[in-house]
Amino acid sequence: MTLPKTPRPPQPGTRGRAVYDALVGMLADTEKYPPGTRLPSYMELRQRYGVSPSVVSNAMESLAYEGRVVIRQSGVTVQGKCRPPVNETGSRVSEPSANGRPAQRPTAARLGAIVRKRIANGVIKPGQPISNALTAEFGVSRSVLLSALAPLHNEGLLVYTRGVGTYVPHPPEGPGRGSHAR
Repeated sequence: MTLPKTPRPPQPGTRGRAVYDALVGMLADTEKYPPGTRLPSYMELRQRYGVSPSVVSNAMESLAYEGRVVIRQSGVTVQGKCRPPVNETGSRVSEPSANGRPAQRPTAARLGAIVRKRIANGVIKPGQPISNALTAEFGVSRSVLLSALAPLHNEGLLVYTRGVGTYVPHPPEGPGRGSHAR
């Protein structure tokens, strides 16, 4: 299985880099393109810069990966300043790495280990739904999250209830852990 490559800005000196830099310049004009506004269509940008569709597409994918724009079927929308999500303790997660690019998303195995550690440390409390918080915090898809949590479900560390979500089950009550005291 081949993993998708991480979108990076095109190499300097190429037409792709010229389009990328022009789009970054457009995004810098916050009066003309404030957050929530649409950028020109791919076709308009192709015609404006005289490049192929893939050049515009690659530049947009790089900007989306950086969190500057959101690509939807209806068009590309300016995201504004990319701010990492906040976790339950109020601290920023997925801070950019030293080179200024967003930090790598964890693999399913790594994410499973992180959740296991949080359960052991009591960071994730029993009964607290975790699916939406984890997908937002780590920027992973639900399918990646499900594959990361599957071993924890199998071990009984997590439970899924329809309409509630995935959570840590409450421990059994009583001194005999469920046995009847006489």
